[in-house]
Amino acid sequence: MRLLSSLLCIASLPVLADCPTPGDMTRGVRLTEANGDTETFFEFSNRVVRGVYNDGTDSGSRYLLQDGIFVIEAFDTLDDHAIPGSRTTFLYPEDAPSKFEDTRWDVQVISLIQGEFLNNNESHIFGPKTQVEIGACLFDMVPVISIYHDLDGYEEQLNYLVDFGFAYLVEMKERDMLPDRFDYIRIEAINR
Repeated sequence: MRLLSSLLCIASLPVLADCPTPGDMTRGVRLTEANGDTETFFEFSNRVVRGVYNDGTDSGSRYLLQDGIFVIEAFDTLDDHAIPGSRTTFLYPEDAPSKFEDTRWDVQVISLIQGEFLNNNESHIFGPKTQVEIGACLFDMVPVISIYHDLDGYEEQLNYLVDFGFAYLVEMKERDMLPDRFDYIRIEAINR
């Protein structure tokens, strides 16, 4: 009888989610939106994370993120090949914050877009560390608001996953427009 009651207790426990860990970054960590779009993040080098966006059809994008947050290179893809002329690069100064929590970084960035060099002013506002739930997984997270002043105040809201070292896009907002929100329903390790 004790065996039966013990088994019933174990069966009533919630199923533990198979959540990725920071060690999975070498193979990749994939986030899936409610609409099926995916973003996959990979450890690229000491301070750089590689990202791959796929819209579920033949198009997407690839990008490199300095400190897992700041885009330093991006290009669009079609059939998993780079689209000629879509590459954009950004150069951030070396004085990026060493801690992404409760701080603000106002910075001038040099960009190269279709052969033209531009100076862009950006503000990155980092909130207090909190937690975010993706699917059945709970992670430490710092909310980030990025404001692109030279793009008429265009804003992005990001969630920086502290233990993984990358930020994913939660919202995009053009001035005087309703925001576009992204609803991630699953996070998983690739090829675990």
